[in-house]
Amino acid sequence: MREPTPVQSHCIPKILAGRDVLGIAQTGSGKTAAFALPILNRLAEDPYGVFSLVITPTRELAFQLAEQFRALGSCLHLRCSVVFLVLDEADRVLDAGFEEELRVVFQCLPKNRQTLLFSATMTSELQTLLELSANKAYFYEAYEGFRTVETLKQQYVFIPKTVKDAYLVHILSKMEDMNIRSAMIFASRCRDCHLLSLLLEELEVEAAALHSLKSQALRLSAVQHFKSGRVSILLATDVASRGLDIPTVDLVINYDLPRFY
Repeated sequence: MREPTPVQSHCIPKILAGRDVLGIAQTGSGKTAAFALPILNRLAEDPYGVFSLVITPTRELAFQLAEQFRALGSCLHLRCSVVFLVLDEADRVLDAGFEEELRVVFQCLPKNRQTLLFSATMTSELQTLLELSANKAYFYEAYEGFRTVETLKQQYVFIPKTVKDAYLVHILSKMEDMNIRSAMIFASRCRDCHLLSLLLEELEVEAAALHSLKSQALRLSAVQHFKSGRVSILLATDVASRGLDIPTVDLVINYDLPRFY
C-alpha cells in the first residue's frame, strides 16, 4: 500500500481528531485499515490506556481482522478500558439479528467512547444504530448505488431445477479447460451447502464447505484450505458473502438466487 484509498484519506483524519465516523465503501476499498491504523496510532501514543472492541457479523471475519491488527501493530500490547467501539460490516451485523445484543453492549460501554461504523451499504437499520450509538458522527459515502468492476463477466443460466446439480458438476469439470483456478459456490441454506459437498465428495471432486452448522475449527480450516490453494472449490452460505480477504477467485456461482449480495 503506497498511498491511502479514498475511504482511508477521508475517514482517518476524522478518527484521529476524535470524531465518531460512519464510512460506507465497497468491499476491498480498504475499510479495515481506515479504522485499524488510527486505533494503532493511538495505542502507540499511549499503549497502556486504550482498548478497541471490534464487532463483526461472522467469526471468520473476526479472525481475519485479528490477523490484520496483529500484522499492522505486532509490537503493541492491548489493555485497559474501552475507548473505541468498531462495527465492521455494520449492516450485516444487524441482518444477523444482533440488534438487541448490540443495545446491551452499548449500555455497558462508557459514554465517552469513540464509535466507528464501517459498511458496504447504508440501510435504515444502520441509520437507527448510528443515532443510538454515535455522537454527531462524520459521514462518508464512497459511491451511490451498487457498482461492479468493468472486468466482471456475469452470465445467467435458466435450467430445470431437476438438472441443476448436473449442470453445476459439468461446469466444475470444465474449470481446467476454462483456465479457472478457483471457484466459490454460494447456497442459500446450510442443508443445500452440505448436500452439495456430499455430492462432490461422492464424485471425487475436492471441495471445502463453509456454513454455520460446522464447528469453528472446520470453518477456519475450510477458509484456509481454499485461500492456500489446497482445494480449488469452496461451497459456502452467506457467512462468506462479504468481507473475507481471498486473493484469487476466478469464478463465483450462485447455486440459488442471491437475496442481498
